[in-house]
Amino acid sequence: MPPRYSRAWVLPLTAAAQLMLALDFSIVNVALAQIQIDLGFTTTGLQWVATAYALTFGALLLVGGRLGDRFGLRRMLVVGLVIFGVASLVGGLATTAVVLVAARFVQGVGAALVAPAALATLNHAYRGLPGNTRAMSLFQASVAVGASAGIVLGGVLTGLVGWRWVLLVNPPLVLVLVVLVMLRLPAGTGFRGARLNLPGALTVTLASAALIFGVTRGEQDGFSSLASWVPLSVAVLGGIGFGLIERRSDTPMIPPALLGGGRRAVLTATAVVGAILGAYVYFIALYLQHALHLSAVGTGFALLPATVTSFLASALITPRMLPRLGTRGQLVLAFVLLGLGQLWLSALEPESGYLVGVLAGILLSAAGIGLAVPAASVAVMSGAPTNLRGTAGAVFTSSQQIGSAIGLATLATVAAVGNRHGSAVNGYDYAFSASAALAVVAVVVVATSAPGPPRRT
Repeated sequence: MPPRYSRAWVLPLTAAAQLMLALDFSIVNVALAQIQIDLGFTTTGLQWVATAYALTFGALLLVGGRLGDRFGLRRMLVVGLVIFGVASLVGGLATTAVVLVAARFVQGVGAALVAPAALATLNHAYRGLPGNTRAMSLFQASVAVGASAGIVLGGVLTGLVGWRWVLLVNPPLVLVLVVLVMLRLPAGTGFRGARLNLPGALTVTLASAALIFGVTRGEQDGFSSLASWVPLSVAVLGGIGFGLIERRSDTPMIPPALLGGGRRAVLTATAVVGAILGAYVYFIALYLQHALHLSAVGTGFALLPATVTSFLASALITPRMLPRLGTRGQLVLAFVLLGLGQLWLSALEPESGYLVGVLAGILLSAAGIGLAVPAASVAVMSGAPTNLRGTAGAVFTSSQQIGSAIGLATLATVAAVGNRHGSAVNGYDYAFSASAALAVVAVVVVATSAPGPPRRT
């Protein structure tokens, strides 16, 4: 790197950007009740404050990754951060429901540019170096920290200074990040061969958006409702169309080079992790608040041991274990722990309590997630060609986001079935049992198809 740039800045800057994106998934949820009162949201309209961000974020990731490859990673990182920061400012100052929801849509656009560029920038800086696994592990740990910190920070800000500050906290952070990124990260020029396949980009964006919207509406209104099955049908047709376009294109959105060497199995495992993580945190939060009567902030603190466990598994254990076990071995171990954690939680009763019923389950689950995500990210990113690193980062993040959306909607439906046969807690148990079964399926997929242990020389 040129003298003014330093590799030492790459990890903290990219991890800080990723943490901020994860923070915004959860920080707003705590403030929804106050937002509804102040801006006059209907109950149906209120869900768009959360959904709008997730929708554009998930739908535009592949486009964002390809733009990073085409125009340069640092450029897209800065553009995405600026969009995210301006949208946060507009949302924090919003006086109507329409303006706030529109700002959340635009936040998702910025996030879709930032996430793949940040991951690819980190991979570019550390690829082939001894600290690569550790850097990728710390980067992925920032996601867990951001998601849990959002619950606590959202409650504190809403209680002390009002809901607007859950959004207004972003612009100063963005300003600092943009200045440091411009000063400390190399520019990069992009690759002319990484052209944006416009028909593929439009089709995959439409299919992803329809899928996320359809499963969200299915969770709320039932999957037999018109609001759910119409967008889901569009998603299926869009997916088929995208596949046909990809086969005939000289510049596919997801080049075959990113799917070989067992990466399909790794991406499947990543989607399963996203599905289980999104659902189990959701149901545990409901259990802590409804059955144990904790506040939103109390729920955040109750989940803190899981956050610490996930961080330690990613940052301290993975760098030592992954070189020995390889992707396959570590992912198998991760899903065994994750499955055991979900199985423990499937035995919850209304009177189980936190220490007996919850703690062991969330610790096992968090350990599994902390081992799985960095191992998967290293496997996906390590073999990506130089001109496709942004796209590789987008493919990895997309698998997490789409897995989370589908998983939460599906497992919420499972919980609803269980709820009809008992209490709400009985429904949660059904969902945790289904998550444990998903972990077993992932073990089989990983054990038979993921890359094996490293060769000893």
